[in-house]
Amino acid sequence: MELSFQEEGGAWPCFGVSVQVHRLRWDTESSVPAALRSAYGEFAASRRFEDLAAAIAGLGCSVEPEPDEDGTAGDIHRYRVPESGVRVFVRSDEEAQGQAGAVWSLSVSPAWWHEAG
Repeated sequence: MELSFQEEGGAWPCFGVSVQVHRLRWDTESSVPAALRSAYGEFAASRRFEDLAAAIAGLGCSVEPEPDEDGTAGDIHRYRVPESGVRVFVRSDEEAQGQAGAVWSLSVSPAWWHEAG
């Protein structure tokens, strides 16, 4: 996980949280704290976007593609879950040795929450 902070008037509020799913590819045991593994079981080294999207839909939420209006997405496709403000980043590079379609990361920012309704 990564937390992002920005100074505002002497305070440092958190403006974003990201789960870097792609880092599990190298070592799930040291990347996931023992307490989480005990509570939720072993974590897979990667997660397919189709599986995640189906799980989100099963919770009654939707997953929508996010347009790449500025043309900076490169080999990453972006999706959003409007009900939560979560952004999902997915590898799209077919030459990424089996990584196309794998979830790269999930991010949420309070700035996006107003978009969530």
